[in-house]
Amino acid sequence: MLIDFLLVGAGLIGLVLGGDILVRGSLDLSRRFGLSPAVIGIVVIGFGTSMPELVTSLTAAFQGAEGVAIGNVAGSNIANILLILGVTALLFPVACDVKTVRRDGAAMMLMSLVLAAGILWWGFPRVMSLGLLAGMAGYLLFVLLNDGGSVESDEEAGSPPHLGRALIFAGAGLAALILGAKSLVTGAVGLATAFGISEALIGLTIVAVGTSVPELAASISAALKKQGSMAFGNVIGSNIFNIGAIMGVTGVVHPLAPPTNIGVIDVTALLGAAILAILFGATGLKINRWEGAVLIGGYLSYITVITVMAVS
Repeated sequence: MLIDFLLVGAGLIGLVLGGDILVRGSLDLSRRFGLSPAVIGIVVIGFGTSMPELVTSLTAAFQGAEGVAIGNVAGSNIANILLILGVTALLFPVACDVKTVRRDGAAMMLMSLVLAAGILWWGFPRVMSLGLLAGMAGYLLFVLLNDGGSVESDEEAGSPPHLGRALIFAGAGLAALILGAKSLVTGAVGLATAFGISEALIGLTIVAVGTSVPELAASISAALKKQGSMAFGNVIGSNIFNIGAIMGVTGVVHPLAPPTNIGVIDVTALLGAAILAILFGATGLKINRWEGAVLIGGYLSYITVITVMAVS
């Protein structure tokens, strides 16, 4: 059991460091090739901070831990809103952009409904997963066509980073993510077996929060820089990527059956969190501290309920 705890700890450290290094390297590559701010924000940051979830879900699926694979995505999306957005708003009230609330919030809600249906009834067969990837591609294309922006100039972005350094950072970050994910999943499955609890519960809690650390760091960093709309957009965009890209890729590579230990309570938390994010963001276009406290309270209540149910 001690080895499992050490594996989980090492995995979390690997995911945190790997996610940070990968995002840094990816940003340098984007600037090196003159991509627009919209492309950097939507594709690089959104996908980059979701890489821990992608690698972890794929690793879990190939190890036969399907509960961890699906629970990781569902739990990360719940944690992104209730915990991460809640903590960020409690520290610094989060401003929300109208377009992000309406357009991207609607996309997140639609993706969340598809994820809920997959959890309760359909699972994630290859055809459905291909549909998720197609929807993700369509969403990205629509955003880029409407928010393409101009390419950054040297004055705006600074001198282009060195290509070799950027490639080394991106590669090292990806390697750390892969090793961290394998360590985290192995330790998590071992702990689930030792304590007699389901892999799904481990996926919804420890694994989900661990893989959401990059989003937490990015959101707090944006809030500190008075970029509240960026913090809100980071959470919404990450949730869209988690479902469309991560469940899509995982289901195509390794089709998943409906999980037996993820049910109505988890789906209710998933959809309820999405509704609260849109509702709080739309009222005054700002998530205030008291709303952040409500989100955190919701997360603590959810974790308490599923933990009590698991041990009873």
